[in-house]
Amino acid sequence: MFERSKIIKKGVSLGIVFKVFSMFITFLIVPILIDYLGNNNYGLWITVFSLIGMVNYADGGIINGLKTKLSEAISRKDVTLSKQFISTAYYSIFFISIILLLVGTVLIYFLDLATLINTTIDENEIKQIFFITLFFTTVNFALSLYKSILFATQKSYAVELSVFFNQGLIFVFINIVILLIPANILIIALIYGVSNTIASLLFTISFFYRNPKYIPKLKMFNRQRLNETLGLSLGFFVIQLCMVVIFTTDKIIINNILGPSEVTRYDVVMKLYLAIIAFCLISLDPFWALFADAFQKKQYKWIKLTLKQLNIAFAAFIILLIPFVMLSKKIISFWLDEKVSVDNSLILLIAFFVIVRVYGAIYMSFLNGIGKIKLQLKLYVIGSLINIPLSIILVNNTSLGSGGAVLATTISIFALTMILPFYSNNLIKNYEKNT
Repeated sequence: MFERSKIIKKGVSLGIVFKVFSMFITFLIVPILIDYLGNNNYGLWITVFSLIGMVNYADGGIINGLKTKLSEAISRKDVTLSKQFISTAYYSIFFISIILLLVGTVLIYFLDLATLINTTIDENEIKQIFFITLFFTTVNFALSLYKSILFATQKSYAVELSVFFNQGLIFVFINIVILLIPANILIIALIYGVSNTIASLLFTISFFYRNPKYIPKLKMFNRQRLNETLGLSLGFFVIQLCMVVIFTTDKIIINNILGPSEVTRYDVVMKLYLAIIAFCLISLDPFWALFADAFQKKQYKWIKLTLKQLNIAFAAFIILLIPFVMLSKKIISFWLDEKVSVDNSLILLIAFFVIVRVYGAIYMSFLNGIGKIKLQLKLYVIGSLINIPLSIILVNNTSLGSGGAVLATTISIFALTMILPFYSNNLIKNYEKNT
C-alpha cells in the first residue's frame, strides 16, 4: 500500500511538472505559428495534422493491450513473460507501420486532397505535406511503444518528460526556421516529424539501456502472447476507432463547413482546455498499472478507497475550473495578442466537454487496468455512430459555429461517463462477494 502511494505521488507530481513545462512551450509555439503561417494556413496545418494523426489509432489496440498485459506480467515478477509481450508488441507494431505507410502513400497519390481539406493550395504541395506528415507519423507510431512500457513499469512521468523534450525541440527548430525560411507548411511538417523521431528514439534507447532484460528479440516473439494481447486489444482497437470518430473529426467537419479560420478559433480554445485534460489524465496515468496490480492481488478495499478519493479530487477540480472559465477569454486575448477572437459560447461548451471527459476517465482508468472494457466498447460504438451526423447538423443549423461540433462530441460521450461509475461499483461489489 505504502509503495503504491509513493508511486502515485512520484508519478503525479513529476508528471505534472513536466506537463507544465511542455504545455508552456506549446502555448509559446501557437502564436509563433499563427504569425508565421497566418490564421488560414495555421488552420489548414492543424486539419492535415489531425487527419494523418488518425494513424496513431490503427495499432489494433496493441499499445493499450500491452499496458494491461505487461502490467500483469510485471506484477507477477515474470521477466520472461514481460519480454515476450514487449517483443511481440514491437514486431507487430513495426509490421503494421509498414502497411500503414504503404496504404497511406497510395491514398495520398490518388485522392483529390485539395478538395478534401477545402484549400486552394497547389495539389502537389498538399500531397508533399501529407506524405511528409504520414511518413514521420508512421515512424513514430512504431517507436511509440516505449510509452506503454513506461506506463506498465510505473514510470508514467517519464512519458511526460519525453513530451517536454519533444516540444522543446519543436520550439527551437521553429524559431530557427522563421528567421531563415518564408512561411511554409511543409517545413513545419518536417520540424514536427523530425522532433518526434529524435525524442522517441532517445527515450526508447534510454529505457532499454537501463533495462536490458526487456530488450525485444525476434526469437521472443510469441504467437500465444499476440493472441492474448489481441484478445484484449481487439476491444481497445474498436474503442480507439470510435475515439478517432468522436475526438478527431471535429476539425475536419469545421474546416469543410466553416473554413480553416474557424478551425484556428476552435483549436486555440481547445488547446487551452486540453492542457487541463492533460493534467488530469497525467494524474490518472499511474492508476492504470496500480489498479491492475491491486486487482491481481484482490485488494478491493484499496480500489474502492482510491476511487472515492479520485471522486473527491474531481469535485475540487470542478470548483477550480469555474474561475478559469471566467478568465479564459482574457487569457486567450493575452496569449495570442488579440490575433484570434473567440465566443463565450465556445468556451463554455468546451469547459463542459472537459468536465464530462475527465469524470469518465477516472473509471476508464480502473476498467482498462483490469481489462473490463466490453461496456465501454458498446457505449463508444453508439457515441461514434451519432457523432458525425450530429456534428454536421449542429454546425450547419445552429448559431453555435464550431461550438456545435463540441456539443456533439460531449453528447456522444455523455452516456459513457454517466454509466461507467455505476458499472464499476457493481463490479467491485460482485468480486468482493466471490472472494
